[in-house]
Amino acid sequence: TGVSCPAVLVFLLAHSGLQALQRMGMPAVSSVKSAREQAILVFSKPAHISRTDSSEPYASLPWGAIDTLFSAFVVDVLNHASEVAGTDVIFYRNAGEPLDEFLYPLRDKVVFADLPGGTFAEQVRYAVEKAFADGYGRMIVVLDNHPTLPAKMFERIFAQLAYEEECVVVGPSREGKNFLIGLKAEYEGLFDTAGADPINRPNVLLERLCRLDALLFVTEQRYMIDSGYHVAKLREEVVLPDGAPSAAARTQEVFRILDKKYRIRFSPR
Repeated sequence: TGVSCPAVLVFLLAHSGLQALQRMGMPAVSSVKSAREQAILVFSKPAHISRTDSSEPYASLPWGAIDTLFSAFVVDVLNHASEVAGTDVIFYRNAGEPLDEFLYPLRDKVVFADLPGGTFAEQVRYAVEKAFADGYGRMIVVLDNHPTLPAKMFERIFAQLAYEEECVVVGPSREGKNFLIGLKAEYEGLFDTAGADPINRPNVLLERLCRLDALLFVTEQRYMIDSGYHVAKLREEVVLPDGAPSAAARTQEVFRILDKKYRIRFSPR
């Protein structure tokens, strides 16, 4: 909201086909082809649970329990990403933090990389620049570790990136942010934080995208897991009745453990 792109075409990345969103300026650097040219970039991020509002779901849980829950989100994202054929999954994490035991089995199919310092936007910029320098020609940058993101969504995004000569794919959230972005060229200044943070202020990112000479595609909307209320909403989606399994298996397991240990009874907002 609050941003307009002159003379644009708006499209939607649909489930069954390739449709489109916007016309945008010139890429600073073209992508370089490589033997395995697709990558999914995933980041370890701190939990977003407010301690100031005691009524917010999960606000009273110990930080250790919250960390275990958010680590479960990452495990499921990595598992789904690793199902995409012909794609490297690169996971950026703080090397100084203990490694979740459920991340160990993923070391055979996920590339573990050290998370650089700086803001999240600076970390994303570093990872994107390194991925292009390493020869990847298409990539999906996961900005929010939503454990229900399916492999089929990643596959559709890569299909769109391969179909158009110049395009960007954005996953918009209902809160006005972006939960992922798909790229096939390195655009100078896209994630620069000088003046404004393009991730914390999504209008800034949209303004920059509107200046690109590329088609902009959007996926279906999702909500960001950036509050206890949205964590409670996620629980309603993955903790299925009668013990039915969920595609977000590790997340479902941790929710059930927390439900039992802390007798959690929350309603999503």
